[in-house]
Amino acid sequence: MDWETADTDLGGIDIENSTYRITTDQFIEPLVASIEGVGLLNPPFLLPTGGRYTIVSGFRRVAAYLQLGHIDIPARVLKPEIPGPLVAKIAICENSSERPLNLVETSRSLHLLARHVEDPLKLEQACRRLGLPDHPSMRKKIMRVCRMPVSIQEGILEDVISLNTALMLDDLGTEAGLILADIFRNLHLSYSKQREILTHLFEITRRDKISPGTFLEDAQLHALLCDPEKSSAQKVNMLRHHFRSHRFPFLTLAQESFLKESRKLSLGDNIRLRAPSGFESPEYVFTIGIKNLSDLETGIKVLQTALHNPALKNILTRS
Repeated sequence: MDWETADTDLGGIDIENSTYRITTDQFIEPLVASIEGVGLLNPPFLLPTGGRYTIVSGFRRVAAYLQLGHIDIPARVLKPEIPGPLVAKIAICENSSERPLNLVETSRSLHLLARHVEDPLKLEQACRRLGLPDHPSMRKKIMRVCRMPVSIQEGILEDVISLNTALMLDDLGTEAGLILADIFRNLHLSYSKQREILTHLFEITRRDKISPGTFLEDAQLHALLCDPEKSSAQKVNMLRHHFRSHRFPFLTLAQESFLKESRKLSLGDNIRLRAPSGFESPEYVFTIGIKNLSDLETGIKVLQTALHNPALKNILTRS
């Protein structure tokens, strides 16, 4: 056996050393209550390191014992000569056996294992045995997560930011990534809207040769996000419009002009004027909804009136 169980002085445990920390859960109150009621059922693993003990698994259990005012804790103390890869596997198994690992925990596990298993083939095999992602490209993506800013990691844990979004935020750089991560978390944007905004941002900064951080420092953007009179839904729409208008300025102006002039036509509820897609064609389409001949006659009269409305000429000549 690679360890022995012994009561271990809590003062000798280095609680600041998070080399083997995998769990993202730091809430210990239920655990404190459980230990008070029935005692410690699963002793933590400790590794002797330089005269102290490094926690391999059981960070929350040690924290609970400290909160309860205990002097020592029952622990499984690993032998000092135990191989590093085995220590890493113990830490991973101890966590994954309790519940499925979240994305941040999976990233931490992969990093821990990769530090001790350098051979790519052996690493892939170890990942497969431990239930971790074993495909090299996916493993590489996930391993980036635990090195990302805390705000992005928290967004992942809140299920607000996806892995793909997190990778795009990370590519932006720390400043811009943090700004957008906070926006996505505060407004609870869907994944599709997040990708839309990120795509716009990449295109804008590439075209205008500016940094993402410079664009995101825009005073207008800050004002709309901080407007206390606007609901989250309104802010989301305004945010999308802000990015779209900067990426497609001429198209946005054309759309706004079309909406403004089409309102002047007073077409009613049964007639619609549809603009060409992207305003790339000069062809506009009227549609009339009818239930009977009377509706058709009324629609024709409305269109005849619209024919002489200057707003229709403005729409068609701008095309």
